[in-house]
Amino acid sequence: MNTATAVGGCKEIEAGSETFSREVEQINLPQSSSRVHLAYLDGLRAIAALYVLFNHLKWTCFGTGTGQQGLAGVLCCVFGYGHEAVTLFIMLSGFCLTLPVLGSGEVLRSGSLRFFIKRARRIIPPYYCDLVLSLILDKLVIGQKTGRFWDCALPITANAIYAHIFLVQDLFSSLALKIDHPLWSISVEWRIYFLFPLLLLCWRRYGAAATTGATFAIAFLAAAVCEYRFHYEPSLEYIGVFALGMLAAKIAYSSGSQFSHLRSLRWDLASLPCLALCVFCAEHSSWSLYKLDFAFSLMCFCLLLCVSRPNPNAFGDLLKSSKIARLGLFSYSLYLIHAPLLQIFYEYAFRSLQDRPMQMFAVLTFVAVPAIVAISYWFYLLFERPFTSSKTVQEI
Repeated sequence: MNTATAVGGCKEIEAGSETFSREVEQINLPQSSSRVHLAYLDGLRAIAALYVLFNHLKWTCFGTGTGQQGLAGVLCCVFGYGHEAVTLFIMLSGFCLTLPVLGSGEVLRSGSLRFFIKRARRIIPPYYCDLVLSLILDKLVIGQKTGRFWDCALPITANAIYAHIFLVQDLFSSLALKIDHPLWSISVEWRIYFLFPLLLLCWRRYGAAATTGATFAIAFLAAAVCEYRFHYEPSLEYIGVFALGMLAAKIAYSSGSQFSHLRSLRWDLASLPCLALCVFCAEHSSWSLYKLDFAFSLMCFCLLLCVSRPNPNAFGDLLKSSKIARLGLFSYSLYLIHAPLLQIFYEYAFRSLQDRPMQMFAVLTFVAVPAIVAISYWFYLLFERPFTSSKTVQEI
């Protein structure tokens, strides 16, 4: 089974595009079809999920990457920022959840309770399925420490299980990475959903710009206080990132918006100073993640508005390409299950290469990564797609 098997010939997945068309029928989209716009969003999800996979591949093969030279050093540098892919995921979440409300006066059409139920049905069943699968694999296959990055997920304790069941693991530094280390971000996003109706209320009362500015500033200030006062970062900055994604949707697609004149700005050029700020933060922040999140969220904001423009551009066309977009449709499943699968390949399939990290990276890239993508697709069919029908995937 290979990548082509996973991302090609999946005609049934295209039903998601039709659902999206119904969700955004009242939004002021350009003349091009909404399916194209779903494609670029899925393309962004695909790139983010694959980057997280290669970030964990880097950690598995090279550890921190400190002291690596040559090509290994380049790979460690290029794939050293998996945390920022989560920043992109959170911003995309705010963007996509806001699109349907733009055509309904920025009001949740079915009410807050219905919104929470739909969100729960969308993300929690696959999450719990992955949690059970990871616990089984931890118990039977990959439960022993190997001196690699997967060790952070071990040992499994009762407190870790309870924290993951109730989606609060990220609130505890000792539990955040247990069982399956990427799952910490799911609990972060889950709690942000409960702020979405409040943010919309503030939009209507105080305006989108004022609400976003205040939310962004307070979120990052709170993150800074937590780091310097308590020496722990509980990912509070992601509330501001989510709010920024909401604003990006309003600028890009709302009809008659006071922000409509901003759509024609050169957001690609605006992203360049943000990129420079990202580089500066990466070099001088002493790995204070919220500082890098601040800079990267601004760059993502600019790039998201750039690819949302109706005028074609090279990056947008790449995101809309069929294979990348189809991969994005099951990127959530890929994000959920890739880490334990990667450890299985490292620990068992290519044991003889464990003392040769560069060769291990190459083999895992060309053998394990396609297999993981294919398995993720089947996980999607079994445990995610049944909960993304037209009735449940329609957000608002």
